[in-house]
Amino acid sequence: MSMVMIMLSLLSVQFLTGMYANLFVPLYIHGGPVYGMYGMMNFMFLAGGALMPHMALGMVIAVFAVFVFAISALVPNRNLLLATAGLVSVLLAGGAGISFMLTGFQNDAYSFLMAVCWLSAFISYFLMLSPVPYK
Repeated sequence: MSMVMIMLSLLSVQFLTGMYANLFVPLYIHGGPVYGMYGMMNFMFLAGGALMPHMALGMVIAVFAVFVFAISALVPNRNLLLATAGLVSVLLAGGAGISFMLTGFQNDAYSFLMAVCWLSAFISYFLMLSPVPYK
């Protein structure tokens, strides 16, 4: 239960950092898409480092999602279906975020996919708080 509360808290902060980046960080890259990890990191530092907390928190969330999944798989009657949905949503959101960066922050479909996956993960983990386990 406490891991789920941590996940919900992390997802809430991730939402806020993502909205901050979306609203206040100029995401237009002159010259087109960013290529490679060096290009992405260079841009993130040039943007004032405002995107770095969002990306770092995403990695922390992915690790916690694996932990929640593992605990749900090991403990009987512990929401394995919802933990799986949460893990898949988190991983898809991360993939969409990387794809969004690699397109030079120009393909809004990836940004939308991040938002949808975030919502899916949040709902999955929120439902895990229910006293009735989902198998």
